[in-house]
Amino acid sequence: MATGEEFFINIERGDENIAVKVVVKNSSRARNICVRIIGENCVSLTKPRYASKAESFAFLEKTKSWIAEHLDNAPKQISIRERLAENPLIYVYGAELKASIMQSRTDAFFVEDIAKGEVVFCVPDDDSLKECFKKYATKRLEESARRVSFESGLNVKKISVRGQSGRWGSMSSSGTMSLNWRIIFLRPELQNYILCHEFAHTMFMDHSVSFWIYLNRICPNAKKLDRELSKIGSQIISIR
Repeated sequence: MATGEEFFINIERGDENIAVKVVVKNSSRARNICVRIIGENCVSLTKPRYASKAESFAFLEKTKSWIAEHLDNAPKQISIRERLAENPLIYVYGAELKASIMQSRTDAFFVEDIAKGEVVFCVPDDDSLKECFKKYATKRLEESARRVSFESGLNVKKISVRGQSGRWGSMSSSGTMSLNWRIIFLRPELQNYILCHEFAHTMFMDHSVSFWIYLNRICPNAKKLDRELSKIGSQIISIR
C-alpha cells in the first residue's frame, strides 16, 4: 500500500451496507496501525511503512464495528458555494480576500483585485465553479510554494496541487511536493506552516527530532501551529 492509495470496504450498520473509502498514509514515525474518520463515509488508515497489506486489512477487519459506530461523527461535507456563503474569506500572498460568485453565460473565469481584497468567480454552474476555484487555488499555491522555496533556499523537482481526502501535503522520495487545494482557506500562518513542513522533508524524510528542530528554524512555533491545524483542519478538509 502506497501513501495516497484509496480503496473501498463494506461496512454493515444495522440493515445498511455502506461503502467506505479508505485513504492510506504511510508514516515513518507511526508504530501502530490506526484508523481515523476524516469525512462522510471516508476513513484514513495510517500505518508504519514496514506494515504489510495483509496486516492493514486484518486491522481494518477488526475495526469495522468501531467505524460503523463513529461514521456519523464525520465532518459534514459542504460544497465550495456553501462554504463561501458561510465564510467568503480565502488567503493568498499572505492577504485576506473576500471571494464571491457571479453567474456567467460564458466559460468560467475569475477576476482578482488584491488591492481591494476581492476575487470574483464568474461561472455558469457549480461544476464549473469547482474547476475554476481549483485552478485559481493551484496557481496561487504554486506561487506561494515558490516564495517559500526562495526564502528557505530549499527546492523540489515538482509541485502538484490535488484534492487529497485527508492530508494537507506530502513529499515523495523523488522530490515531488503534493499540496491540497483547500489550503487556500487557511490563514497565512497555517499555510506557511504546511509549506515549510513539506519543504523540511527535503532535508529529513521522517518526522524525527531532527526534522522538528529544522522545521522550527524555518517556521517558528511549528508544533503550536501543527496543533492548531489539527483542531480546525476537519472543517476545511470537508469542503468538496
